[in-house]
Amino acid sequence: MRRCDVCDFIQKYSLFIVVLVDTKVKLKYSQRIISCIPPGWGSTHNSLVSDTGRIWIFWNQQVWSCTELSNTKQQISLLALNQAGLQIVVSFVYRENWESLGKSLRSDLCSMHDTHGHLPYMVLGDFNVARYTDEKVGRKPLSIQKLKDFNERISYCSLADIRNSSSKWT
Repeated sequence: MRRCDVCDFIQKYSLFIVVLVDTKVKLKYSQRIISCIPPGWGSTHNSLVSDTGRIWIFWNQQVWSCTELSNTKQQISLLALNQAGLQIVVSFVYRENWESLGKSLRSDLCSMHDTHGHLPYMVLGDFNVARYTDEKVGRKPLSIQKLKDFNERISYCSLADIRNSSSKWT
């Protein structure tokens, strides 16, 4: 999608929250992305903690009030409150493929659950790991230990998986 199409896309589909993941946008180019978002929208990104900002979040401030709770190389967590009074914690994730970084992400998400467990909690993004063996695509074999660990963390954080019913690519 070209930058000039972003505002049209947001308006066409009446979006209130937009998340870009795996963007690899360096901080010095951040204004290019921000300039594509309609006036009256808030934003945050992780370019200040990651040399290639992988996560960008934008929200319509007339609908959502968002407070950043955590911002790391692999996740941004927000406390979001909408006009109707719904308050929810949302973590947007881009998990690096490096195993050591995956462990820090798991720790961050479990900590968010432990701290804000009294509120509804949603985690969205690219985990670069499969939950089920039928989700695996590519040549590299699926590690049963990674699959088990991922499922244990989902259970620990009391999350429910909404399985994809259409294209595996979103």
